[in-house]
Amino acid sequence: MKDSGSRRLIWVDALKGWLMLLVVMGHAIQWTLGDETDDSHVWNIIYSFHMPAFFAVSGWLAYRPGRQGKGPTIGHSHTAYLIVRRAQQLLIPFFCWSLVIILSRRLNFFSAMAGMIEKPDNSFWFLWALFFIYLIFHVSVAVSRQLRCGESAVILLVGAFLSALMVVFQLNSFGFQFIAYYFLFFSLGYFIHKYPWLQITHKAWLAALFAVWVILAWWWRMHELPPWVSVFATSSWLQYAYRGVTATIAILVLINVSPLLLDSDHWTNRRMGVVGAWSMGIYTVHLSILTMLLHGIEQFIPKSYYVAFVCVLFFSALIISLALVYLIMKNKYTARLLMGKF
Repeated sequence: MKDSGSRRLIWVDALKGWLMLLVVMGHAIQWTLGDETDDSHVWNIIYSFHMPAFFAVSGWLAYRPGRQGKGPTIGHSHTAYLIVRRAQQLLIPFFCWSLVIILSRRLNFFSAMAGMIEKPDNSFWFLWALFFIYLIFHVSVAVSRQLRCGESAVILLVGAFLSALMVVFQLNSFGFQFIAYYFLFFSLGYFIHKYPWLQITHKAWLAALFAVWVILAWWWRMHELPPWVSVFATSSWLQYAYRGVTATIAILVLINVSPLLLDSDHWTNRRMGVVGAWSMGIYTVHLSILTMLLHGIEQFIPKSYYVAFVCVLFFSALIISLALVYLIMKNKYTARLLMGKF
């Protein structure tokens, strides 16, 4: 494994690369099937873990033992520096890509931007949610140090409080449902890196966890409980619990297996590492062009040829996104504004 204090970790970028392929594939299926997406078994399996895993990887990277950053390293100044840094990396691209969408679709600027802020799930919600998760996380850590109490206890209490608000009050404005739900997985990734007892190395345990995930993911649906669960009870708490447990098990397997499988200098890992390093750009670009690609492909392939349509949409979106991100990265100003490369 590469030294996390000096160079990028091969397995982290490679894992993000594979997860980004699943993101593009999931959206290709969703854009193709529309209202029938929930009936896609492949889509349900992908969505059972891929976005929670992305947030968990971000949380894993947030724990940096013994590493000195560029900014101040202690106190309120350090917290402020981290928050400003995350705003540059996430919020600036969020607003810049939102502006691209508004201009390309000739929307009313003020109403469209207000709508994207109030309902970021209609635009680039991942960037929005990840920033506020970082914000809440850094403030939680700062508070724990100020109060001289356990950092992990404060993070867990904050996560529980956010989850309770989400379930009890069904808050979904300003992306709160994403912030509350994915804060738990961000924290899980942080704890996996911090605590050795969560770093599972025994192959039998990993195999058992993988088998459990396969069973849970096989029955996973976005808005429903499996029949063998709902026959006993149905509630929003139980639904979130089922989704959370399924994703948690997948994350435990992925983060503990990836350093073993993806940390070599094999050409596949290097190429997937590039996809992972460019994951934010691929995410924003492919969302910006999917509708256009969908209409273009419909001129040649009927949607009734489902598998062929999804594959063409997937590869077209991926290849064009990689090409555009490459061009964006060639200029330091576009790299900063659209990719957060400050």
